[in-house]
Amino acid sequence: MNKKHYLMMAFVSLLAAATFCACSKDDDEGGGGSGNPILGKTGAVAITIENGADYSDVIDEVRLVYGDMYVASRADYNNGSFTIDLPASVADKYLEAFEDDYPAGFTISNPSVKGATAWLSGYQSDKRKGSFRHSTGEWTGRELLYVTGDVSITGTAPDGAYNVHLKKGWNLVYEKKNEVTTSAPAGAKWQYK
Repeated sequence: MNKKHYLMMAFVSLLAAATFCACSKDDDEGGGGSGNPILGKTGAVAITIENGADYSDVIDEVRLVYGDMYVASRADYNNGSFTIDLPASVADKYLEAFEDDYPAGFTISNPSVKGATAWLSGYQSDKRKGSFRHSTGEWTGRELLYVTGDVSITGTAPDGAYNVHLKKGWNLVYEKKNEVTTSAPAGAKWQYK
């Protein structure tokens, strides 16, 4: 699977969580909009994991990883929580354009925007143990998506309906069967999987 195809598939997975961005201006003032804890953010982000203390003997470090396992930042895992730095930029070699990856019927508001997918992974003694997701039972917030500018991707195709509104910086996208959104589902919490 080539890099561009992987980015599209990762983005498709993330788009199912696109309810993150169906938000009003007031929602955005708290930094998350519609409960989305990472919507256009950069810099330090504090995260508390549901029942996170239970994993203290399994995880000692959290890494933000993208590309070919490039570690963008690291954080100590402390009794169920951590503060991770979301870099203000991503190297060009990890960025891919969205404009070529969507079928007819999709609208991309700003075709010049590029993106990169990343993961929050838990490690112990330098071995990957699992990942962190902002999810509910039905909706899954998987990878994080960095974008170089604000962009909306909307449309319907056989593999799903997309209502994604990304802000420059880092974003979470949610997926549920054939839906992708940036609006956090009700009751979403940070979980370790």
